[in-house]
Amino acid sequence: MTIGEIATRCWTESWKTIASVESYRPVSCPPAYVSVFVDVEVDTWTGNVRTVRAVIGSDCGTVINPDMAAGQLEGGLSKGAGFALLENNQWDTQGQLASKGYMVDAKVPGCMESPCLGGITTHFADTYEPSGPFGAKGIGEAAMNPVAAAYANAICNATGVRFTSCRSRPKRFWRHSSAERDR
Repeated sequence: MTIGEIATRCWTESWKTIASVESYRPVSCPPAYVSVFVDVEVDTWTGNVRTVRAVIGSDCGTVINPDMAAGQLEGGLSKGAGFALLENNQWDTQGQLASKGYMVDAKVPGCMESPCLGGITTHFADTYEPSGPFGAKGIGEAAMNPVAAAYANAICNATGVRFTSCRSRPKRFWRHSSAERDR
């Protein structure tokens, strides 16, 4: 079927809209790398976790816009903190959402739960990626990837309680810490 035939069919059968999307992903573009270190305070009575400070480092090639790149890392830290500490989505064996849904169980940190920007330090490795534009690499999803592990390690360092799955929520903390105390 040609593009003209598709357009004619859309017009005559009242499909209303026709759209085309194309994308390109270079095969030689390596990913960005991000390291995250967080220092937390844990209220052992309530299980609430407060981020005292964070240090984030990235190798994302040539940093074209330093403020935008730092903002990407800071946003990844905030979203990753929500994933590690607040979300509570549950899935069934077929991979379908079994909990109430995104707006209820996947809480995004608000101002009071997000790490304070004054306590966040960002660093960038001085590298050049020849396959990227101007020597840059994408930093998008990489900013969030290591955050949950950083929080798990910080919570363990602060309390001795090790979480091996995400959602280090207060109820789970209380259950884990009670089990640790009973040993």
